[in-house]
Amino acid sequence: MSVVIDRLGPGTLTFGSSPTDVSLQVSRCALVPDVTEDDVTPTLGEPEPVAAVTTTWVLEGDAISDWAETNGFVNYCFDTAGTEQVFEFVPNTNKTISWTGTVQIRAMEIGGDVAAQIVTGFSFPVKGQPVRGAHTPTAAKAAATK
Repeated sequence: MSVVIDRLGPGTLTFGSSPTDVSLQVSRCALVPDVTEDDVTPTLGEPEPVAAVTTTWVLEGDAISDWAETNGFVNYCFDTAGTEQVFEFVPNTNKTISWTGTVQIRAMEIGGDVAAQIVTGFSFPVKGQPVRGAHTPTAAKAAATK
């Protein structure tokens, strides 16, 4: 296998069935796994049992705060906090991969340091496991419409 270096961006992040695109506000985005192992008790018949592994996922990142915008990301999170929303995360629109699933939206911090660009973190638990899918790269889409 050769070395491959992927970079985020240009990409997209959308939420909801009538997609709300928050891509221009997001400065960091990642699907983060949390792996836990259950304690297991060795027995005479199974002296080295394999631990049961559970993986949960979180969609997290940072966004440039836009709390003054009625239709901004901060207010979207405020208005939909606690609801489940579908999402699509395309790490790079020039590549052929996307991730989709359902997250529970959580409210984001409002405000911050005076006279500074405010960047606020977000963390949304994913329901189940995200789904890796195909994405048609931007260049291929443009060529197909000509």
